[in-house]
This record gives sequence, structure tokens and C-alpha cells, in this order.
Amino acid sequence: MSPNFTFYRTGAMKTEVVEEELFGKRWDPDYWDPDLIENEKFLKNLPKTNPAFVKSVHLGEYLDYITYGKIVTGAKRKFSKRGVKYISPTTVQDYGVIHCKLPLFVKKDDIRNSEDKKPRSGDILFNRTGEGTIGRNTVFLLPSEDYTIGDHVNILRLAGVSPFWTSLFLCSQFGYKQVLRYINGVSGRVEISFTQIKKLIIPIPTDLDQKTVKANYLSFHKWLNRILQTDQFFDQEETIKVNFSQMVQDVEKLVVGELKKINAISTQK
Repeated sequence: MSPNFTFYRTGAMKTEVVEEELFGKRWDPDYWDPDLIENEKFLKNLPKTNPAFVKSVHLGEYLDYITYGKIVTGAKRKFSKRGVKYISPTTVQDYGVIHCKLPLFVKKDDIRNSEDKKPRSGDILFNRTGEGTIGRNTVFLLPSEDYTIGDHVNILRLAGVSPFWTSLFLCSQFGYKQVLRYINGVSGRVEISFTQIKKLIIPIPTDLDQKTVKANYLSFHKWLNRILQTDQFFDQEETIKVNFSQMVQDVEKLVVGELKKINAISTQK
């Protein structure tokens, strides 16, 4: 019988893992957190227990393109006073691309503005590094020519599954627990790799629910963009967060069976 290895985490918490399970896998204790492992098992089996879901897939199965922004150092990292908007991890909030939170720009001929680093409408922007920002994501719904991504932000371009559903699910507790399991790093320099992102489990709801989620998401962003255009964002940020959280909560309720279907909502106040 294989011996157990004991991993100690913060405080008195500990996890015991059979030795044979460790071969070829990570040894850090958070990776073996029972709550995070149970979350993944639950999601894999979800279509068998919840009729609202047709299957569970790894994100990589529907990932058509993935990249992060151009890495530059020294003088090349300077920003301009105007030009193309630079999307940083601060800019990427779960509820949208909020450039006014950190208004950085690069010139059109800057190497950071290369065509392969410019998000398209419907892409998911996903923060790949940083405590407090890693895993934060949103669907990009703005003019591509006006934006480019920073080196700590990923573009996730999906094919065959709704980016709106996928993004909201990744914002939920069930999505974020997976990010917590797969992040690497210490002392605030945490990150998640392309390989680990591709392993994230996404339960797929019915086509009807995916369409409703898309309609809700677009309605929310139409309302959000009106606020951003009138420079009232910071006055209404808390209301924006509350309205967005309603969509995420409905996703969570669908996952646990408290909702049979996603209901149309209105965020326009």
C-alpha cells in the first residue's frame, strides 16, 4: 500500500495525498486542497446530475486562439499621452473593460499594438498574473482598432461555445476555485499558464440558456457604456457591481439547481 504524504497549509489545515497520485503532478499543498478538488469533480459530473447542462468540457477544447501582450522593457515600455488604449490588469474588471481606472496609451506604430495583440469583439480578456487580479476576466465588446492588450492580459478566442456564458462562469465561485488550484508563484508574483487555462472545466448549458446569458450580458454592457460615455463611472461603480453580480449569481444558481433556467434580467436604471 502506498504511503501518504502530508501537506501543511495555513494554520492547522493539512492534506494527505497517496504517493502514487503525486507522480507527474505538482506537490504544492494548495493544488491538493480538498475543496478545490471536490469542485472539479462536481463540475465534471454536473451533466449527470443537473438537466440544465448538456456536457462539461475543458476550456482548451473550444479555445481557437490564445495570446498575451507584447513584453517590452526599458525605454520601449514608455506610454504616450494619447493613441491606442492599453489594456492592463487594472483595466480588466469582471464587469467590463474600464480604461478610466488606469488610462494608459501607446502610439499606433508601437510594437505593443501589433495586429495579433488586438482583441476582437467577443474575445475574453483574462488576467493571467497578480494577486487580486489573476483570473479576473470580461468579454471585449469595443472597437478593436482602439485597443491593445498588455503583457499581463490574455486574449481567449473561443469557437463553438458562448464567450458570454464562459466569462460569467469563470467569474463565479466554481470558475475561480479552479483558477486558485492552478496558479503558480510566491510573494505576490502569481500566474496561470496557457496549459493550466486550457484545463479549466466549463459546464455547457442548453442553447436557450446560452442565448439568454448573451442577451443579458449585452443589455448590461449597453447600459454600462452609456455610463462610461458620460463620465459617471466612479459615481455609479457600486451599482454597476451589484447589477453584474446578479448575472453571476444566476449562473451559480443554475449550477447548483436553484434555477431551472436563466431568466432575462434588466440592468438599465
